[in-house]
Amino acid sequence: MHRRVHPGLTPEPVRFQQTPALRPGLRHLLAGLDGVPTLVLDSDTTLVAWNRLGAAVFADFAAIPRDRRTMSHLLFLDPDFRRLHGADLPDVARAAVAHLRTLVARYFADAALTSHITQMRQASSEFDTRRAAGPRCTRSGRTAA
Repeated sequence: MHRRVHPGLTPEPVRFQQTPALRPGLRHLLAGLDGVPTLVLDSDTTLVAWNRLGAAVFADFAAIPRDRRTMSHLLFLDPDFRRLHGADLPDVARAAVAHLRTLVARYFADAALTSHITQMRQASSEFDTRRAAGPRCTRSGRTAA
């Protein structure tokens, strides 16, 4: 759209911001949600924090290396995590890939995000197929064909 409105102008690449340390208020909130399994995701879908019940319900996240503690790794490469989603897995996987496509469009100059996508495409044929086929995420966060 930008190129149609402003032909000849190229937008500056947006740099992806790595997660800063969790603020004390968010840590306090997370600790207070002890009756609800709670996960905190970074904007690139890296799992950065969780509460005790979240780990009990979903996975022992502390045992997963940080570079593999992403929603795409869990949804496409972890059989136990996939089973948790049951019949909803195809929709959840489609939405996760759509979200990553949106991130790549927004942060097209981010080498770490591009590397993550490349790694996932090599590690999971399902991810690669979904990535190639679409759908894309709309502004509302819902998926569209």
